[in-house]
Amino acid sequence: MTKLHLAYCSGEAAKFACSNWHYSRKLPSFKTARFGVWEDENFIGAVVFSHPLPPLRKTFGVQKMRIVELSRVALAEHKTPVSRILAVALRLLFETNPKIELVISFADTEQGHHGGVYQAGGWLYTGAQSSGPRYRDGLKPMHSRVYHQMRREQKNTDHIVRYEGSVKHRYVKFGPAASSGLEGRVKQMLKSYPKRTKPSSEASGFRSVEGGAIPTRALQSSQVVANG
Repeated sequence: MTKLHLAYCSGEAAKFACSNWHYSRKLPSFKTARFGVWEDENFIGAVVFSHPLPPLRKTFGVQKMRIVELSRVALAEHKTPVSRILAVALRLLFETNPKIELVISFADTEQGHHGGVYQAGGWLYTGAQSSGPRYRDGLKPMHSRVYHQMRREQKNTDHIVRYEGSVKHRYVKFGPAASSGLEGRVKQMLKSYPKRTKPSSEASGFRSVEGGAIPTRALQSSQVVANG
């Protein structure tokens, strides 16, 4: 039987996991809560939570410190179902952050994801949304902040291509401090689960890199996401 272990890990370990085993290839740059994942004492990845953007907080009517986003599930090849890994990560997060009301996560259709791991874990589906406009300079992606800074400085942006981002399925999970009012608002948003449209590595978009490359020293305490 495979032995599963999760614990808060260092930013170095989480960055390694995202760089090697997540399609984004990067760790979010803002404050995060990071859980390392081990199977049979081999490091196989990380689960990362962060603060969502203000529009999402407004959508659900939840204060900043009481709502978090599951922003990365970066795993190498593994035996444990992702739904179980997420369940353990959530339990650990809630134990140290009992005032959390809501957790949000997205399944990106551009990556062939429909949210099967969230459905298996009993997450609630609240519909799909666009990821908004994207920009690129030739074939190189450009962050929207860079584009808008160029516009403010009145630099030439004629060569910048603007296009619509992918559609993302939005799933939520109630935290230990969820109020009846929040539950009522979410209930009004609920929709039927979407179905898979094509095969995908739904777990995390992992690349084939061997686990075990991060030693036990990567187990370092991390600041929790919500503490107020």
